[in-house]
Amino acid sequence: KPIQSPSPKSHNPCAEPLVPLLSPAVLKTSLSELFELAISGRLTVAIGGRFRLEQAAEAHRLLEERRSTGKVVLIP
Repeated sequence: KPIQSPSPKSHNPCAEPLVPLLSPAVLKTSLSELFELAISGRLTVAIGGRFRLEQAAEAHRLLEERRSTGKVVLIP
């Protein structure tokens, strides 16, 4: 049975360390469901900042100082 998030609109990144404990079949099913949500547009990711590659040091500082919420994206 796939891992169920407490809410279909949220994902708990704290569960990620459990991935190595999953059987290959459960992992495959869970990842398939995750990709289906992403492809359909029902999965949203909070973007905390977008930085050009030349600004990588600034993006890293944002992360180090814990001033970001969401994912920090580097744009090539």
